[in-house]
Amino acid sequence: MIIIHAELVIDPAKREEFLDKARTAVDATLKEEGNLGYKFYEDAERPGTFLFVEKWASKEAIDLHGKSEHFTSFFAAASSWLQAPFKPEIYVVQAQG
Repeated sequence: MIIIHAELVIDPAKREEFLDKARTAVDATLKEEGNLGYKFYEDAERPGTFLFVEKWASKEAIDLHGKSEHFTSFFAAASSWLQAPFKPEIYVVQAQG
């Protein structure tokens, strides 16, 4: 399994637009083959800072996600919301036992 944590710092004036687009992107992503989970959370100590937590079955599934219409349109719009560079962290997890 591959887990991605992606932090986005959003302009407060664009918060509602971001939330609307993020919910749409999450709903579509959850229907993708190879997606094992996709949620986002706002940091309680840093308002406007959101963390996307993604779980994927494979790199191929991530690659397809990156080419999807809902991801590309969300990411294109994100440039007008972001107040800091996008910071993804990628973890490869292996089951024990």
